Amino acid sequence: MAADFTAAGQTYKSFSSDISKKGLFIRTNRAFETGSDIEIQLYLPDGSMAFLKGKVRRAIKTPLQVVKNGMGIELTEVDENFKRFIKKEYNEEFDYTSSSISAPPEGKQEATAPSAPPSGSDADEAIIIRCSNCNAKNKIRRYKLHLGPKCGKCKAPLPT
Repeated sequence: MAADFTAAGQTYKSFSSDISKKGLFIRTNRAFETGSDIEIQLYLPDGSMAFLKGKVRRAIKTPLQVVKNGMGIELTEVDENFKRFIKKEYNEEFDYTSSSISAPPEGKQEATAPSAPPSGSDADEAIIIRCSNCNAKNKIRRYKLHLGPKCGKCKAPLPT
């Protein structure tokens, strides 16, 4: 999922992966030192935005293509949108003691993209689109086709 992260007064755009209720991995070449505090805006699949805070627990910087550069983040504060996402996607409750963020920071608005259709509906179905530039296969949800998807490999616009 797309994510913006802020640390040391700088904001960067990136992607997240390996998401759980206690942490996530941010894929970036701008990894911060272990122990750094970080704020994250995570763009959820339903079009909402989660506001999270955490600490960098590991940072990976390498020129090797097979290893993903980035930071392992331990979450210290999560908002209600993130809790709902975890419950829906992983059927997990927040049963451990953690801080919660009640509302987005001042001046920040929640994303207003259309919400995801119910699971199993035709609109939720994923389709494969082959990139006309690099020939890579891309899996795209039907309800996101109007957003103008780009190839995950070469970033060229995909034919819809």
